[in-house]
Amino acid sequence: MGLLKKGEILPWTSLNRRKNIIKNRGVDQFIAAFNKYNSISTPNFAFGEEIEFLLVFKDKIYKLYCGSEKIIEKNPFCAVEYGRYMLEISSKDPLRRNTIMDLEDSVLTKIKN
Repeated sequence: MGLLKKGEILPWTSLNRRKNIIKNRGVDQFIAAFNKYNSISTPNFAFGEEIEFLLVFKDKIYKLYCGSEKIIEKNPFCAVEYGRYMLEISSKDPLRRNTIMDLEDSVLTKIKN
Protein backbone atom coordinates (compact mmCIF):
# COMPACT_ATOMS: atom_id res chain seq x y z
CA MET A 1 0.00 0.00 0.00
CA GLY A 2 2.85 2.38 0.72
CA LEU A 3 3.45 5.06 3.26
CA LEU A 4 0.30 7.13 3.56
CA LYS A 5 1.54 9.76 5.98
CA LYS A 6 4.86 10.40 7.65
CA GLY A 7 4.65 10.68 11.38
CA GLU A 8 5.73 9.14 14.63
CA ILE A 9 6.03 5.36 14.72
CA LEU A 10 3.78 4.27 17.56
CA PRO A 11 4.93 1.80 20.22
CA TRP A 12 3.11 -1.51 20.60
CA THR A 13 1.12 -0.48 23.69
CA SER A 14 -0.28 2.55 21.88
CA LEU A 15 -1.12 0.54 18.75
CA ASN A 16 -2.79 -2.19 20.77
CA ARG A 17 -5.16 0.33 22.38
CA ARG A 18 -6.12 1.66 18.93
CA LYS A 19 -6.42 -1.64 17.03
CA ASN A 20 -10.19 -1.50 16.47
CA ILE A 21 -10.01 2.06 15.17
CA ILE A 22 -7.15 1.06 12.85
CA LYS A 23 -9.06 -1.98 11.53
CA ASN A 24 -12.22 0.03 10.86
CA ARG A 25 -10.33 2.78 9.05
CA GLY A 26 -8.59 0.19 6.89
CA VAL A 27 -11.92 -1.36 5.87
CA ASP A 28 -13.42 2.08 5.16
CA GLN A 29 -10.40 3.06 3.03
CA PHE A 30 -10.57 -0.18 1.05
CA ILE A 31 -14.30 0.22 0.33
CA ALA A 32 -13.82 3.85 -0.73
CA ALA A 33 -10.95 2.93 -3.08
CA PHE A 34 -12.88 -0.02 -4.50
CA ASN A 35 -15.93 2.13 -5.22
CA LYS A 36 -13.81 4.88 -6.77
CA TYR A 37 -11.79 2.64 -9.11
CA ASN A 38 -14.13 -0.32 -9.67
CA SER A 39 -15.25 0.80 -13.14
CA ILE A 40 -11.77 1.56 -14.50
CA SER A 41 -10.18 -0.91 -16.89
CA THR A 42 -6.94 -0.69 -18.83
CA PRO A 43 -5.37 -2.72 -21.63
CA ASN A 44 -1.89 -2.04 -20.16
CA PHE A 45 -2.17 -4.05 -16.99
CA ALA A 46 0.66 -3.38 -14.55
CA PHE A 47 1.28 -5.03 -11.23
CA GLY A 48 3.72 -5.13 -8.39
CA GLU A 49 4.37 -6.89 -5.17
CA GLU A 50 4.26 -5.91 -1.55
CA ILE A 51 5.50 -8.08 1.25
CA GLU A 52 4.93 -7.10 4.85
CA PHE A 53 7.21 -8.44 7.55
CA LEU A 54 6.70 -8.78 11.28
CA LEU A 55 10.17 -8.56 12.81
CA VAL A 56 11.06 -10.93 15.63
CA PHE A 57 14.21 -12.15 17.31
CA LYS A 58 14.74 -15.24 19.37
CA ASP A 59 16.31 -15.01 22.78
CA LYS A 60 14.92 -17.58 25.19
CA ILE A 61 11.55 -16.80 23.63
CA TYR A 62 10.50 -14.97 20.47
CA LYS A 63 10.16 -11.21 20.92
CA LEU A 64 9.20 -8.37 18.62
CA TYR A 65 12.25 -6.65 17.16
CA CYS A 66 11.59 -2.91 17.17
CA GLY A 67 14.45 -1.91 14.88
CA SER A 68 12.98 -1.68 11.39
CA GLU A 69 14.86 1.58 10.75
CA LYS A 70 18.18 -0.33 10.88
CA ILE A 71 17.00 -2.65 8.11
CA ILE A 72 15.46 0.15 6.05
CA GLU A 73 18.79 2.02 6.00
CA LYS A 74 20.43 -0.97 4.28
CA ASN A 75 17.75 -1.91 1.75
CA PRO A 76 16.35 0.57 -0.80
CA PHE A 77 13.21 -1.54 -1.33
CA CYS A 78 12.17 -1.39 2.34
CA ALA A 79 9.80 1.11 3.87
CA VAL A 80 8.38 1.62 7.32
CA GLU A 81 5.11 -0.14 7.89
CA TYR A 82 2.75 0.53 10.78
CA GLY A 83 5.15 0.06 13.67
CA ARG A 84 8.87 -0.26 14.40
CA TYR A 85 8.43 -4.03 14.53
CA MET A 86 7.13 -4.10 10.92
CA LEU A 87 8.42 -3.27 7.48
CA GLU A 88 7.34 -3.71 3.90
CA ILE A 89 9.20 -4.48 0.73
CA SER A 90 7.57 -3.38 -2.50
CA SER A 91 8.23 -2.46 -6.11
CA LYS A 92 9.35 1.09 -6.74
CA ASP A 93 7.86 0.89 -10.24
CA PRO A 94 5.01 -1.24 -11.60
CA LEU A 95 5.96 -4.49 -13.28
CA ARG A 96 4.78 -5.14 -16.82
CA ARG A 97 6.04 -8.65 -17.31
CA ASN A 98 3.99 -11.62 -18.33
CA THR A 99 5.13 -14.45 -16.10
CA ILE A 100 4.78 -15.26 -12.46
CA MET A 101 8.45 -16.31 -12.39
CA ASP A 102 9.50 -12.70 -13.02
CA LEU A 103 7.45 -11.65 -10.03
CA GLU A 104 8.97 -14.40 -7.91
CA ASP A 105 12.51 -13.40 -8.96
CA SER A 106 11.75 -9.77 -8.10
CA VAL A 107 10.51 -10.72 -4.62
CA LEU A 108 13.45 -13.02 -3.89
CA THR A 109 15.96 -10.36 -4.99
CA LYS A 110 14.46 -7.82 -2.59
CA ILE A 111 14.38 -10.26 0.33
CA LYS A 112 18.01 -11.30 -0.18
CA ASN A 113 19.17 -7.68 -0.14
